[in-house]
Amino acid sequence: MSKNILAKTHSSTILLSPGEVIFSDKALQVKTILGSCVAITIWHPNKFGGLCHFLIANKHKTTDTKTTNYRYGEDALHFLYMKMSDHAPVHEYELRLFGGANMYASNTSPTVGENNVAYAKHWAKQHNLNFTQQDILGKQSRSLFFDLSTGNVCLQQYQQGHHHDH
Repeated sequence: MSKNILAKTHSSTILLSPGEVIFSDKALQVKTILGSCVAITIWHPNKFGGLCHFLIANKHKTTDTKTTNYRYGEDALHFLYMKMSDHAPVHEYELRLFGGANMYASNTSPTVGENNVAYAKHWAKQHNLNFTQQDILGKQSRSLFFDLSTGNVCLQQYQQGHHHDH
């Protein structure tokens, strides 16, 4: 089930699962774990921002395209872009891109992770946005900690087989 979390929480730390997005002006720490999924952090100097964690770039033709599902990059990034533009000019945000690892032995090319990263980069280019930091692809999973009050990101990488996406 997809969720958008608008930080109606009393906890200062949130675990963001695959298929979830958050946008808030609260002093929150957001944690997520990535494999082939992609996370994009957005942060504004006025101390608000968000994060999305999507599993697949876009919906398949057989998927219900009218229902919003943040498992898909197209829906998750649309949500973030709308929130960004509602709160400040989009060029004022700092964006970062993480994930897209090749977690599974596969001869398929491009991999799910490569497709996710390509989609995120295409989305940014389409909106005239740039990523100030990227830690993408490879074969390692990552834990990401994002501080919404400072914009700081702490990233931990794991060797293949030690940590997996949901």
